Amino acid sequence: MRRKLAAICLAAALTLSALPASAAGTERFPSVNEYPGYADVPAGIWYGDNAKICYETGLIMGTDRGFEPDRVVQISEAAAIAARMHHILSGGDGAIPNLPGAANWYDGQLAYLRSLASGDSVVLSLLAQPEREITRLGFLRLLAAALPEEALSPINTISALPDSADSHVLRFYNAGILTGVSQYGFFRGSGTLSRAEAAAMVSRVAREDLRQAFSPTFDAAVWASGMTPDTVLFQGGGKTVTAKAYLIEVVALAGGLKADFNWNDLREDGRTQMDYVKETAFSNLGVSAGMGTLHYQGFDLQVFYSRYLDLTETVMA
Repeated sequence: MRRKLAAICLAAALTLSALPASAAGTERFPSVNEYPGYADVPAGIWYGDNAKICYETGLIMGTDRGFEPDRVVQISEAAAIAARMHHILSGGDGAIPNLPGAANWYDGQLAYLRSLASGDSVVLSLLAQPEREITRLGFLRLLAAALPEEALSPINTISALPDSADSHVLRFYNAGILTGVSQYGFFRGSGTLSRAEAAAMVSRVAREDLRQAFSPTFDAAVWASGMTPDTVLFQGGGKTVTAKAYLIEVVALAGGLKADFNWNDLREDGRTQMDYVKETAFSNLGVSAGMGTLHYQGFDLQVFYSRYLDLTETVMA
């Protein structure tokens, strides 16, 4: 079956204080604060400039403990920044009032964002769980509900990613907001998000000159496996074998079988084609199934090769 794979790291925690009014200027998100610096944002750190821009625009502020770059973002915090961005883009100052008698600091911001996504079941489901940690895909969906098309003008022409078929994900990749976690463009949407990662992404939304030109490297074996090339599949006895090495063996061995082979077909030696490919790959690489890591134990050779054929067929068609 032909498959076409279509295609974050962002989020933020916010202080409870109100924002000053937006300053005049041509930026969609004007600077309204003077950056004081954070004790936990060392000079020269990779996210330093991003944290500064987020503070200056009021999009991500510090806490009473500093910037907290490694802390994982909660859904309430992610929703608050998405709501704040929409409010500013709509001519406001980002200071969304809380609801009368609200029990939580974020209730007004959640209500604001909920009104923007009244027909989006994914966003509404997220907003119903404000105290949970947000995933990369989750925050992307919140931002997608808040940001209009003109705020994400495309600079890239990416039509496929190895691990996402979400049109919202593609939108952010093409706008230069996301570049994935490797040269292959893996999104890793189920992963959580730190405030440092959030600052990098949010600052790219706020400042177009920070956006990243990017084109994912296509490698059918890597994309079909869903693993990075350096993922360790086998280890033991002084031997380490990566996904890339194993996949090369598997593709070569399966490619040498007759075109219409079935994995359960028996060979002359009594082994199935599946066992032949697995055992020959083990022998060639000097490993055994017992040396397989958790990554190998979760690897389905038949599914992988089917996806590999679909990808190569799609790209070469």
